[in-house]
Amino acid sequence: MGSRTTDKTPIFDGEWLRHADPYEVALSRANFLKAMLAMACGEGGETLRRYNDQIQDDYMAAASEFADQLREALDAIPEYDRWKAATKAA
Repeated sequence: MGSRTTDKTPIFDGEWLRHADPYEVALSRANFLKAMLAMACGEGGETLRRYNDQIQDDYMAAASEFADQLREALDAIPEYDRWKAATKAA
C-alpha cells in the first residue's frame, strides 16, 4: 500500500484490489465514506469547518479516495464473479 503524502499520492496504488474480495472492499469503503460524510455534514458541517483549510482539504481528498476505491471495487465485481465461478467449476 502506498501512503498519503503532500503530493496527493493515492492511499492505495490499485494493486490492493487484485488480492481482495471486491464485495468486502465495497462494503468497507461505503462504511468509511458514510462515517466521513456524517462527520462532515453533522451540525450543519460545523464540525469539519472548525479545522484549518489544509485539514479540510485532506479530509475531502480522503473521502474522494474512498469513493474512487468504492467505484473500483464495484467495477471489479463482474470479473471476480467470473473468476469465482471458474474456480468452482474446475
